[in-house]
Amino acid sequence: MSQILLTNLTPVQLKELLLEALRELNPLQPQKKINSSNDDEKYLTRKEVASYLQISLPTLHEYSKKEILKSYRIGSKVRYRASEVETALKARVYSFQRKGGNHGA
Repeated sequence: MSQILLTNLTPVQLKELLLEALRELNPLQPQKKINSSNDDEKYLTRKEVASYLQISLPTLHEYSKKEILKSYRIGSKVRYRASEVETALKARVYSFQRKGGNHGA
């Protein structure tokens, strides 16, 4: 294998150089996009989402009914997009209602 001296290369040039070397090593593999698209979006089961959000399955069902989280039917199974679960978690607003009395006044 020949040696390559890496001086005065920009990060973009280095990336292109590495990609070219990888293509030479494995020319039979089809070229894939570097940035993944939503085609390979990960879907989570109800149990995985409930565990991740630390809520019960009935609460997750309520979230779906109230459209807090959008569920998808794949065949007979219910799935949730991982990216949408992350977004819902970040946008989650916690509001605690205190019962009775005059709190904080």
